[in-house]
Amino acid sequence: MTVLGSSNTSAPATHKKITGHVGFSNLPNQIQCKSFQDGFQLAVMVLGESGLDKTTLINTLFDSRICVPREPLHPAADWPKMVAIENIQANIEENGVRLCLTVVDTPGFGNFVDNSKSLKQIGIEFMQKLHHRVNLIPVVAKADTMTNEDIVDFKVRILSDLEIHGINIFQAPIYEDDNNDDESILETEEIVHAIPFVIVRSSNTVQTCDRCMVHGHAYPWGVVKVDNPTHCNFGKLQQLLIYMNMEELHEHTNNMFFEVWQSEQLLAMGITQDLTCVIHKAKLVKIAIAMKEVFPEKVELQEKKLKQLKVELYAQHKEIKDVLNRQCEDLLKKKAQLKSGSPDASMS
Repeated sequence: MTVLGSSNTSAPATHKKITGHVGFSNLPNQIQCKSFQDGFQLAVMVLGESGLDKTTLINTLFDSRICVPREPLHPAADWPKMVAIENIQANIEENGVRLCLTVVDTPGFGNFVDNSKSLKQIGIEFMQKLHHRVNLIPVVAKADTMTNEDIVDFKVRILSDLEIHGINIFQAPIYEDDNNDDESILETEEIVHAIPFVIVRSSNTVQTCDRCMVHGHAYPWGVVKVDNPTHCNFGKLQQLLIYMNMEELHEHTNNMFFEVWQSEQLLAMGITQDLTCVIHKAKLVKIAIAMKEVFPEKVELQEKKLKQLKVELYAQHKEIKDVLNRQCEDLLKKKAQLKSGSPDASMS
C-alpha cells in the first residue's frame, strides 16, 4: 500500500499511541524468531605484530578454541617478511543462539606499535585507508608489562595520533531514552572512555590466593586476572564487540561503509546515481563532518579524564609508598630493639 501526498511540503510527523491491535508491536518477536532460525554473522580482522598473542585474544573473547596457536619461532629465526591473509571460520552456539564467526588473521604484518609508545607509520597508513571501510577498535596488548603511568600516557598518545592523522574509530552510541536506565548509560560511557582498550591476554587458568581458578597470569607478587576491570579493559572490549554493540557494528557497516563503497564503484564505472543516492551521499558527508567536529571534543574530554586519573594514581602510589616506608622504619626500630635486648621490643 502506498500513500502519496498532494503537497510538495511535508507536514511534521504526528505521534500517536494506538489503543487497539494492528500487529506491528509483534515485530520484535518476528526478528527474534528469524534470528534464532538464521543465526548471526560476525567478521573480525586482527592486526598487530607477531608475538602479541592475537590468537589467544580471539580464543579468550569467544571462550572457544577458534584459532590454533602457531608454533613459536626459534629465537635465532627470522620473522616472516611477507604478510599473509588467513580466513578462519567457526560456527559457535550460546544458549541456542548460533553465530557464524569469521576471523581474518594477518600473520607477518609489520610492527603496529613500537617501543616509543606511538603508532608506527605502517599502522597509520593502513588505518587511514581502512577506517572508512570497517569499524576500527584500537587495542593495546600486554597491559601486564606496563605501569599504570605508562598506560595512561600510552592512551593519550594513541588518541592524539589518531586525531592528528584523521583516523576515525568506532564510537559506541549512547541512547538516552526511557528504555535505558542511568546505570546502562554510565556503563556505556565507561566503555567509550576506556578506548583504546588495554588488555591482558591469556587462555590459561591459574589459581588465586582464595583457590579460585581464573584466566590470567601468575606472578611472584600475585595474579593478573583477564576479567578483572582493575587489571585491564578486556571485559569492556568484550562488552563493546559482542554483548552490547554487535548489531550496531553490523548496521554501521551496511548503512555507512557499504553504501559509500557502492557509490564509489558505480561512479568509477561511469554510472550516474539517481537523486536518492546523491541525497544519501550528501547525508553521509554531513555525518562525517559532524563526526570530525565532535571527535576533538571527545578527545579533549578523554585527555582531561586521563590526566585526572594520572594524578589520582600518583597520589595512591605516593600514599602506598609512604605507608611502606613507615612500616619499614618501624620494623628497623624493632629489629634494633631486639638486638639491644630492649624490654619494649620483647613486650611488643
